[in-house]
Order: sequence, then C-alpha cells, then structure tokens
Amino acid sequence: MGQVEQVHALVDQLATARALGLGAPLALVAEAPTVSVTPAQVHQLPVPSGVDLLGGAGDPATRLENRLGEPAANPYLFIASQIVSGLDGIERKLDPGPQDEDAYSAKRSMLPTRLTEALDALNHDALFRRRLGDTFVDYYLKLKGNEAVRFGQFLEQNRIEGMPEEPTAWEQNEYFDFF
Repeated sequence: MGQVEQVHALVDQLATARALGLGAPLALVAEAPTVSVTPAQVHQLPVPSGVDLLGGAGDPATRLENRLGEPAANPYLFIASQIVSGLDGIERKLDPGPQDEDAYSAKRSMLPTRLTEALDALNHDALFRRRLGDTFVDYYLKLKGNEAVRFGQFLEQNRIEGMPEEPTAWEQNEYFDFF
C-alpha cells in the first residue's frame, strides 16, 4: 500500500476515470465487507474501500478483492503495478496496518482525484522507474499527460468547470472506438 498514488497512474488510466465515480475507491482502506450493496448504491457510498478481505481464518476461499482499478484499465499495466508494489511491500516487510472496521470513517489519505495527480506521483517514484524502466515511465507519462491536457483544453473551451458528472463529447470521441 506504500505505492498507491503511483499505482493509480497505471490502474485508472483515463483522463476522467476518478472524476466519474465509477465505483472505484476514493481512499485506500483495508476492510472486511460488512454490507452488501447493489451497483446503483455504489455511487451513493462516500468512501468505497480499495481492498476487501473476503472470507476468514480457516476458510479455504479466503481472498483479497482489489478494486483499485477502473474497468477500462489495461490489464497488463494493472497486474504489473500490483506485482511491483506487492513485491516491494514484501521485500521491505511493510505492515498494511490494522483492518478498518468501518471504511467510511477510516482516517486514510485520499487517492488521486485526477490523472495528472497520479502521473506526478509516478514521475517522482524511484521504485516504478527502477522496475518498469525510465524509458517506459517517461513514454507513459508523455502519452497520458497529453491526454490529460487535451481533456483540460476541452473543458476550458466549453467553459465546463470542475469535472462533469456525465460523459462528455470529448470522451465519446477519445475512447468510444477503443472500448
């Protein structure tokens, strides 16, 4: 969990992913699920958790559910980011801290809300530069940074303040053929 801001550049890859509240977490918490919600209710929850522990001691089906990434994330980059940060945590013997009994009142730092924030964190991260290589990180930062600039220009040209709640014409033009 020590690399969560940097990881978001690789798991929430669209310029608008964080803004649209696609049911992705707003803060990273380690939570045992306490309530079931429908997909429609996810948007009403203030701070969905990033990692849930499902099962328990002695249950052979015990597992972690990682909901950090968006549905449009590149699966290779998503998995690579999880492996890099996970191995780093194991090598440094990082303690994830205690389980949060109530994710909605947990005092945790917020995750990046814009792609540019996540890219800035990735740009200054020695671990991902070392594991993925400077060439890849610099290329990725340029590619995604240009995307964020184009989206920002669209918002400015159309006098849209803040992040729109509904998909924009820019997103339709930028992503529709990909996804």
